[in-house]
Amino acid sequence: MKKYIQLYSLLRDQISQNTFTPGGQLPTEHAIASKYQVSRQTVRQALDLLRKDGYIFSVQGSGSFISLPENRSPSSQRIAVIMTYFSEYIFPSILRGISEAAVEHGYTIEISATCNSISAERAILSKNLQHPVDGIIVEGTKAALPNPNTSYYQQLANQGVPVVFINSIYPTLECDRIISVVTDDFNGGYQLAKRLIAKGHKSIGCIFKSDDAQGINRFRGAISAFIDSGTEFNDSNFVWFTTETKQLLLPLLIPSGFFLNCSAIICYNDEVAAMVFSYLKQKQHSITEIASFDHNINNDLIPPGIEFHSLNHPKDRLGKTAALKLFNLLADKQAASEVLSWSGD
Repeated sequence: MKKYIQLYSLLRDQISQNTFTPGGQLPTEHAIASKYQVSRQTVRQALDLLRKDGYIFSVQGSGSFISLPENRSPSSQRIAVIMTYFSEYIFPSILRGISEAAVEHGYTIEISATCNSISAERAILSKNLQHPVDGIIVEGTKAALPNPNTSYYQQLANQGVPVVFINSIYPTLECDRIISVVTDDFNGGYQLAKRLIAKGHKSIGCIFKSDDAQGINRFRGAISAFIDSGTEFNDSNFVWFTTETKQLLLPLLIPSGFFLNCSAIICYNDEVAAMVFSYLKQKQHSITEIASFDHNINNDLIPPGIEFHSLNHPKDRLGKTAALKLFNLLADKQAASEVLSWSGD
């Protein structure tokens, strides 16, 4: 029998017999190697097996810890992917990036959707606490608002389940086992506003989502561009919507006379831009240009006389980057949050 298998069996038996305190810290690799007269490589291989079988979990920079008895089970080789929606929008591309990385590392994925509902998110997280997966990639629900589910994420991390947020993250959660991969939404909003200003637009409207951090940050970027360029703005031209009000509010904007004095509008994303286009076709207006996010719209939807520009979402890259960071955490390698830039076309 190979030495690392022997060491794994010995440490596993000691953990099962409570020689080490559940929740307590395992001796260092150096201490284990010295005690059992084996190489550090042998110790690492044994610890990898213990980790995969749920007997220990690691915290970057702090070492390995003994899992609670109820959390000890063989590695499932599964990761959970929790998104807000299963739409035909950018999600398929993000999922493709995650899937490619998962296949490369021998993992399967389990997909769930919250529909941007806090209660649905809680139910999914509760399930993952009761039937643990190896790791989680998640798009946070209403990340601009206080969320009562943050303790669930902390419990998962404490059980050794790493979590990678995409698109946004609840700011109080970031730690060694909970990181994020997001787009640079502030600079995206800044870039779109500066483009419109440079083209001579002096009255610019904005339509943004208020319960997602992406919407807040994109608006912050646009406002900063207005201020930096000395462009005057009128907050009556800034319209906010939420998950619950989108379908009720957005169809009323153009017909109700919003943006009468605007020559351009910055939209939260291309889904919103498409809704605006449908109403611009039905009513006289002064709008000549729309700017948006995601670069995911059918050109046939754009009305004649309207110039449209949308930043290109790094969706495939975002999915793959998030998955690779998760697999680094699962292998006890260092992984840090990352912000991805937008491209102009």
